[in-house]
Amino acid sequence: MAPAPSRRRLLPPSRRTALLLTVATALLATLLASVVGVSPVSASVRGTPSEPTDPTDPTALMGGLPTTGTTGRPAGPSARARQNPDRVQLPDACRTPKGYLKPKKCTVLPHRPGAPTVVVWGDSHAWQMVPALRAAIGDRPVNLVSFLQGACPPMNSRLQTEQERAEKNSCDVMGKTTLRYLRHAMKKGRTIRLVVALSWELYHDVTDEPNADDVLYPGYSNDFIRTNAHKALTGVPRAFRTLGNLKVPTDLVGQMPMVYENAPSCPAGRYRCDLPRRGTMKDEDENLATARRMRSVLVKPAKLIQPSPFFCTNRVCKGTVRGVPAYYDQFHIGARASEKLGPEYFTPTVAKVLKASRRTR
Repeated sequence: MAPAPSRRRLLPPSRRTALLLTVATALLATLLASVVGVSPVSASVRGTPSEPTDPTDPTALMGGLPTTGTTGRPAGPSARARQNPDRVQLPDACRTPKGYLKPKKCTVLPHRPGAPTVVVWGDSHAWQMVPALRAAIGDRPVNLVSFLQGACPPMNSRLQTEQERAEKNSCDVMGKTTLRYLRHAMKKGRTIRLVVALSWELYHDVTDEPNADDVLYPGYSNDFIRTNAHKALTGVPRAFRTLGNLKVPTDLVGQMPMVYENAPSCPAGRYRCDLPRRGTMKDEDENLATARRMRSVLVKPAKLIQPSPFFCTNRVCKGTVRGVPAYYDQFHIGARASEKLGPEYFTPTVAKVLKASRRTR
């Protein structure tokens, strides 16, 4: 996500030069390849391909859902994918028969009447935080519900003009549904704490000016992502302002690592090798600045949770953390890794909602 296009600034001369040199190198490699008849990327460094997804399906990034044959129609997660210990599992009631998440509230843990509630809202980068929150809650008397849709940043869309209404999609609807729930909960005096997470770089990569890192570490996109990235320019800030006006206690999750397109193949297994932090946490400074701006309009104290040190050193982001794979797929950390980081990074969120619950008794 980035500032509106009218506020963009040109790349400084040094970055423009680096970008031009990188592009020229890539073009030269392609030209040489055409002359000698080989791929410009050798088999030893050929990139890990994206999981096949249906660009029209809003849940396509919810774990890299495959498509069927040549029709491009979503097939839902395979039995193998559902059994993968690093795939985030949610109750069956939250999914359609094909395995897609329903665009509504999901009760993640069995409901405890009268207990406070942690609410998680966002795209698939919120989905990947569910095991972390479950682990942080443990056996404490706290409910956990979610509002999740793949490639849907948390937005409050205007939908006032005829054009805006004509361009409405499932992400706009999900935003309205979530805010309606939060508004009702605050009006009824329920004790809640919201956790908002989104793939900052997925949308920033679309709307920001290209730079040299975009050539070295290209990101994945499709029409659905591009549409929502542009909607997010105004819809996401409006959502955070609405949360602030409603005085919803909120914590915000910062950027998480993703595997870039054309990442080197890994002998240890897919996504299991260390990769440059510059690529897996691309545009980190810009995304952090955006997250801090969003936090600034929330009711205080709003914590910016940054789990990236769990995965990354100053130079690389690891393919294995504490004995388990770091990633489930190109876009998401694995469920076991998420579970392991939960107590360290999300226990304060659980403690705050429990403390608020005791104050209201």
